[in-house]
Amino acid sequence: MSLLRLFLLLPIALFLTGASKAPLARDGHRDGFVVDGKQNYPFKLYGVAIKWDRDCKSGKADMCMRLGDAFVAGEGDLRIDLRAAIGYYLLACDKGRALGCSTAAAMVREGRAYAPIPELAYRTAEKGCALKDGDSCAAVALHIYRGDAVAADKPRAKAMWDAGCAAARDDNCRLKAGALFYESDDAADQAAAIALYRTACAAKQGWGCSGLADAYARGRGIAKDDAQAAATARTGCLGASGDIVLACAIHARYLSMTGNPADAKKASGMLTNACLAKVGEACNDAGLMAKRNPPGSGFATWEVARSFRDGCDLDYGPACGNLGELYAGGFDKIDRDSAYAVALYDKGCRLGDAASCRRAQAMGSAADAARARKPAIDPAAPARVQLAQAAEFAKKGRGDDAYLAVGRLMEEAVDAAEWMFGGWLYYGQPGVVDTPNKRDGAILFENAARQGHVEALKWAGMAYWYGDGVTQNRDKALGYMRAAALRNDQMAENIYRSMLAEPIRQDYIRREREMAEAAERQRNSWSSAFSAALSAWAAQPYRPLSSGFSSSSSSAASSSWQNYQNRADQTNFNNYIKYMSGGTTACISSNPYCR
Repeated sequence: MSLLRLFLLLPIALFLTGASKAPLARDGHRDGFVVDGKQNYPFKLYGVAIKWDRDCKSGKADMCMRLGDAFVAGEGDLRIDLRAAIGYYLLACDKGRALGCSTAAAMVREGRAYAPIPELAYRTAEKGCALKDGDSCAAVALHIYRGDAVAADKPRAKAMWDAGCAAARDDNCRLKAGALFYESDDAADQAAAIALYRTACAAKQGWGCSGLADAYARGRGIAKDDAQAAATARTGCLGASGDIVLACAIHARYLSMTGNPADAKKASGMLTNACLAKVGEACNDAGLMAKRNPPGSGFATWEVARSFRDGCDLDYGPACGNLGELYAGGFDKIDRDSAYAVALYDKGCRLGDAASCRRAQAMGSAADAARARKPAIDPAAPARVQLAQAAEFAKKGRGDDAYLAVGRLMEEAVDAAEWMFGGWLYYGQPGVVDTPNKRDGAILFENAARQGHVEALKWAGMAYWYGDGVTQNRDKALGYMRAAALRNDQMAENIYRSMLAEPIRQDYIRREREMAEAAERQRNSWSSAFSAALSAWAAQPYRPLSSGFSSSSSSAASSSWQNYQNRADQTNFNNYIKYMSGGTTACISSNPYCR
């Protein structure tokens, strides 16, 4: 066996060593359900997860937490399912595990799996607070401050936060600072928030440096000072612990402006990953940087629109306005379309971005005419919502509307749109693509694969293995399947292992037959994966914005200060930053920020 092949087999072997502890379909499956706060929510359990579920429901809170974490991560053959995760965290909370209460409350409050239910979030946080959990008590105070599930009482909320903060319960300090800074226009509140941020940053806490850097960068509650913003963000990103994502996004923004190609390279990576971590400002800054394309950035032209789309989908108003500008003037593959531009300006304006409001107003009567031509599928809706609606329209014979929405998202380089339309082209979709075109469909599948779309990676791997719609190239096949396997996809791991073993196995013929059968199932696999994707898109929350414009100066700000970031994700992001800055030499490819 060559050293190269041994090297390639090693990560798979290491994975298989611990496979018995992962929930795997080969170890059996069972239908499961859990009350997710809204309903009895059904899902599939695999292998050892069946025992975890039984132990959880028999009273073992740790096993409820174990299952919640497994569904957040998509461990083994379990699909990432945040509704199932919330259900298990709620069970853990009911069984006396305070961490389950605080985790479920945060996910429900922030609308991680369905539209927020403040009352449920408040009741859950109250249970955790009764268990003496500081994070839960901090969340209770946030609801009391906002008055969204209980009568508003800001002095009481502040007193609760102060008591928790004085007792070194960090989330009390963090939530108080965030609420006062981002949700209040009172100068005294903002000054109090900045004092909290300053103290926390001095203690090298990431959230403190993030907030202080943001204050300096915006000139909100403190004099605008780019030099201080840059220095504070650098300290938070490279020298603090905990939640450092926003600090890194701001640090990257200033790095991108130095004119140094090495700085530009670091900045582009940090902005891309902070966007992946759901910081809307980072997506917007990535789009702006990609548009400027300074030496060393490494951005491709298609990343301009995609970055603005990601930021807009995270409800960051300036990103919506910047995407609208691309449609207003045309850019790269995006043709001019005033109806799309105005829809995006309007969303940016509703989110509090004054520039978006001005852009729409500057169009005068043409803006009203554009609104009258607004497409059936709202261009300002999140991409996943547009794709789900397009699939429904296609089924109902409204192929033109479906074609327009998916085509526009492809122009924005949304990988799921290329995967979806690739399937329509390759296999045909009555009313949209009546005559299949395998060649063009394969091109779109491969485009999506190059952007890291897991299902497209698997499809491309199988296609190149057998030369199905493409010229056979087994080296390419291995590359694509390995990339999918490293994204923790169990099917890809199994297929990749078989591909590697193919030349040296004595049962070559049997393996060939199995692989041929897998190829024969390719269409069904795409249909199944496509249906699963539609279900996942539909399960995620979408809250159309009201038509009213919020004039608050903080309304275009990020909500990242209050975001729930699971422990594994925070660890992964921080590991990436240490690797990128030379603090460690290890950043494994299973870390999504290290790919």
